[in-house]
Amino acid sequence: VAVVGAVVGFRAQDEANRQTAIAQENVVLARAAEARAEQQAEQARLARDAAVAGKNRDYQLARRLIARGEDLGTSLHDAALNGHAFLAELLLDSGADPNVLARDRSVPLHWAASNGNIGVATLLLEAGAETDIQNFTNGAALHLAADGGHVAMVKLLLSHGADPAPSRNNARTPLHIAAGAGQVEVAELLIANGVDVNADSIAGATPLFDAVRQGKEEMTKLLIALGANVNAYDLYATPLHIAAAEGHSVLVELIIAAGADITTRWYNPGTPLDWAVEADQVDIADLLRKHGAMSAKP
Repeated sequence: VAVVGAVVGFRAQDEANRQTAIAQENVVLARAAEARAEQQAEQARLARDAAVAGKNRDYQLARRLIARGEDLGTSLHDAALNGHAFLAELLLDSGADPNVLARDRSVPLHWAASNGNIGVATLLLEAGAETDIQNFTNGAALHLAADGGHVAMVKLLLSHGADPAPSRNNARTPLHIAAGAGQVEVAELLIANGVDVNADSIAGATPLFDAVRQGKEEMTKLLIALGANVNAYDLYATPLHIAAAEGHSVLVELIIAAGADITTRWYNPGTPLDWAVEADQVDIADLLRKHGAMSAKP
């Protein structure tokens, strides 16, 4: 009986200890939950403060936030992206590095250029921002300005010494980007600043390839008028092959009229006619045959 009583007592004590441990764990978890809730509430409050600072241009609030070391979306990158010139100026005056890198190696100038935020870009450049830093995906600030058709930004960057033809990892220049996006005015500006209309990418593609691939008629006309080689070829095709496969009949006519060789055989499935047939572009195939195109297939 005594042994049984002892066992029962030990079990009771074990259960009591277990319950105590559970209670203590619950207290810890509750405190952690409270701490997270407080942190989230503080972050929400600080975010509201930052939004107020940005929306109302509250210089004093912005200065207080900066003095406290808060980011709050008022980092130089965010100020550049959102066009908050006054916040950018405060940050720069507080010692922010105009060339600070984000994880993708973007600097604030990239973000300003992407949205055409001239005011912030001007502040950054005056503070020593470098124009030709390239990030991992988009290239230099000029690539982004060209893509967005931000003519004033392109002019600003060029006036501050930006390389008019920096090449990305695939060697595509801002002119390639402008051509694919159909940004005619930007393309004219870049070419006027010495960019080669036949600059080729690492795969051999010139800006004309980008324009044709995206079906940009006005850009195609411009590039051809300014000397684009219609018989250029990349690793896979010529511009005529691409226009044929994509079904761009107007571009096919433009390229042929500019002197394209309709018999060019390049890669499988061969000639531009073969590419049109392979892509089920029946009307394009008929158009090419009217111009004397032939198949490379037996």
